[in-house]
Amino acid sequence: MKEWIKIALRNTVRQKKRSIMLGGAIAFGFFIITLLNAFTSGLAVSVEENFSGILGGHIFISGEEVSDRGSKEFNEEIAEIVRRSRMSGDLIFGPKSTMTMISGIDYSEETDFFSNLEFTEGSPIDAMKHGSVILPVKTAEKLNVQIGESLLYNTTTVTGQKNVGEFVLRGLFKGQESFGMSSGYAAIEDVNELIGLPKEGFTNYNMYLFDIELMDRTADALYAAVAGKAPVSPRENEGEDQRPGERGTMGGMFQNLSLPKAEEPWEDTKYTLVTLNEMMSQVTTMISTLKTVSFSVFLILLLIIMVGILNTFRMVLIERTNEIGTMRSIGVQKQGIMSIFLWEAGIIGFIGALTGFILAVIGILILGNISLTGVPALTFFLREGKLFFSLVPFEVIGTMVLVAALSVLSALLPARAAAKLKPVDALRAEY
Repeated sequence: MKEWIKIALRNTVRQKKRSIMLGGAIAFGFFIITLLNAFTSGLAVSVEENFSGILGGHIFISGEEVSDRGSKEFNEEIAEIVRRSRMSGDLIFGPKSTMTMISGIDYSEETDFFSNLEFTEGSPIDAMKHGSVILPVKTAEKLNVQIGESLLYNTTTVTGQKNVGEFVLRGLFKGQESFGMSSGYAAIEDVNELIGLPKEGFTNYNMYLFDIELMDRTADALYAAVAGKAPVSPRENEGEDQRPGERGTMGGMFQNLSLPKAEEPWEDTKYTLVTLNEMMSQVTTMISTLKTVSFSVFLILLLIIMVGILNTFRMVLIERTNEIGTMRSIGVQKQGIMSIFLWEAGIIGFIGALTGFILAVIGILILGNISLTGVPALTFFLREGKLFFSLVPFEVIGTMVLVAALSVLSALLPARAAAKLKPVDALRAEY
């Protein structure tokens, strides 16, 4: 075995130009798939982190007024609790108005909330003042409102009464209206006052989990627990009662229910339970499509590379016919000839894949340090204003083994043909 490997290595080095070209093609294919896989994996992580930070959790329970006592049995799974209040209504500035959801934030508890927003004007300090509101840039542009100006907000209380409040615009941030992320933010006390909840009340009970992989399982168990105490909207029918145009958007998931206020939490109010996975379905579909496209490109590259390896080793067979005849005449068996060919293909495939991996790492380091904070459309796809790449070890190793294996497989036919050559015919062959 060692002798065959040594001969294969010698042949690889001896035909430097051919080995470099073949290995280069393999390296390019491996570079592309590794970079794309790292990009899509990092994209999923960035979006997940950004959305959970803005929305305030991984699992969300909403109703007219929510209690947290029903979640105590899940303490082992829950890492952090976030309590918010949300209301839907019309923001009014002069003759203009627009329907906008406003989320009430407890700034004293969510101390890192503002780190998930990219402010364009204003500051977090001003945003925390009583009667303040911060809005997405697009919302402010629709109303033609400026920082420091007052707006009216027309909404409905939890008991179904109309109410109007006044807010002062203290900040603007880059939103993601295409994903339904057009919510404004205000202090939870101000929101509770408008919708008729006590100061310490809340309409949304959000949970961060220790292990996000257990999100769906925990949500199913939590849904069953809540359903045993109060009516809960079927999870598969979320969004049926939303306004036109809101169905399927993440912002639409959080519209307050127009039901009577609960006398006792989790008894008379109908609740809604959704998970971050359900909220991110649009983005998940987009990322899955991107992964499918990248894998398809990789398969095409692999097919081209395999054809290239097959043709290359057919040429090698022709060039080494006399050499093969000499080796067979001194006692080298068919299996030995075949092993030399296959080891040579495997070595080229492995070195090419390793080179492609190194190039991908270099590419990741370069691309991952480019600041993209000035591109609003990419806000929720970035981590700290930059693209995030995530290399998954088992994916890299698996792809490397696959490339090496396919390289060997591609050389199998020429290797068999070489092994079947008769020593006498091989020695007298002329090319």
